[in-house]
Amino acid sequence: MPEIRKLLDDILARRNDITEPELLGLINDKKSKVGGGYLTDQGALFLVASDLAITLDYSDTQKLELKDLFVGASDVTVIGRILSMYPLKVYDKKNNSKGKLRRLWLFDGDVRARVTLWDEKADLVESYSLVPDMAIRIKKGYVKAGLDGSPVLNVGSKGTIETLDEGEGGNLSRLSDVRLLPKDVTQVRKGLVIDCVVRSQPKYSEFHRSDGTTGSLTQFKIGDPKTNAETRVVIWDYKGKDLMQIPVNSKISLLNVKSKILPQGGVELHGDSGTNFKVIEVGRKINVDRGKEIRLTGKILTWGLPRTARSGVASIQALMISTEYKLFNLILLGKAAERAAFLKPESMIELTGRQIEELKVICDNELQIREAAELPSLGDVEISKIDQLDDETLPVFADVIALSSTSVTDVTTKDGEIVERAEVLVGDETGEIRVTAWREDIKLIEGIQPGQRLRLKGLQVGRRGDGVPSLTTKAYSTVVRES
Repeated sequence: MPEIRKLLDDILARRNDITEPELLGLINDKKSKVGGGYLTDQGALFLVASDLAITLDYSDTQKLELKDLFVGASDVTVIGRILSMYPLKVYDKKNNSKGKLRRLWLFDGDVRARVTLWDEKADLVESYSLVPDMAIRIKKGYVKAGLDGSPVLNVGSKGTIETLDEGEGGNLSRLSDVRLLPKDVTQVRKGLVIDCVVRSQPKYSEFHRSDGTTGSLTQFKIGDPKTNAETRVVIWDYKGKDLMQIPVNSKISLLNVKSKILPQGGVELHGDSGTNFKVIEVGRKINVDRGKEIRLTGKILTWGLPRTARSGVASIQALMISTEYKLFNLILLGKAAERAAFLKPESMIELTGRQIEELKVICDNELQIREAAELPSLGDVEISKIDQLDDETLPVFADVIALSSTSVTDVTTKDGEIVERAEVLVGDETGEIRVTAWREDIKLIEGIQPGQRLRLKGLQVGRRGDGVPSLTTKAYSTVVRES
């Protein structure tokens, strides 16, 4: 390939209004803004030349490395391994016929390259059974600028794809060579391969964009295999259902995600319809022997409102953090519910009950509950900020200020039942969110006035029909009015 010195001289000879230091500055600027660390000086030079309306002669483009792809290259031959693949997309052509395209990401070491397969070439993904980590050769490709100005390798009617055996592709990096743990990601990067453990069941929700289209997001928590640290993953417009079926505690590799640095510190991982995954080890499902006696020791975090169970006995629910730092939903019935009235707020207790779910326990005998003041006190739960809230199932504890008065309305459910719903807007220094309570739980937030300081304890994050996050009270929730 031509030496970069010759290319620089070519541009300087044709544009005498630009000095060499200025040209080198444009190259560095293009590498930092477009290349994301993956453009060579020569690749950036071709993009700069295009900006200056100069076409550089590049006659020997037949064999390039991924890092050397540049806008304007034609008749390109390149090899790489597949990082991830996007779903097939159908589009309308100018002649009113239908066209097809399929996008891929290739990688070799730290270099990533985007590829678009057009029309009949889009079917090669299925025809050749292409999968991530497979080595391929692309021939007679051509490179155009993507929406962000960076090179995209295109495979049209004249282009071909070949799969490579281990002999030909043996020198290429594999996915196992580029994978990272969540703790290794400390800055903004694209095309990441993350080895992790699934910490929460993936959840799917939809929202409506301003242009009338419907979008979706799938989110869950992952962790390092050897630590308790957790990282949130958000995948936008993911169409597959297989991700939803991954059991908690499974070990997987996430392919093609990018990192986002949060304003308050920490990292989130974001993906899209081209994010793929590989299951390394399926997590074992925890089976609960319903009705099995369980003994717990821990601290009561919240008491819900007193109620009457369907059986007619007194009922109250509580949220408890055990000495193993697990959150349990306690359902106290009859004598046990009556005993709760004599327990101090946030008291340490010992309790024996029946386990009906992994983290849900029923207790109906006051003799099975004992206050345990001599036990060491557990630390307080973490107070969340509004901009940190996601759709996970863990109860939320937050200090906020009421931004509106509580409004109460009648709502007709899908079953035709008319129930009361109360809502109030609250906020902190990071954002605002709506709090909703239903039926008898409206007592928790009714009568709130703007400016009141509130401590929310044990609320659940969800999303409204428009996709906007909200908080909902649960049977064990408490709202403390501090002023």
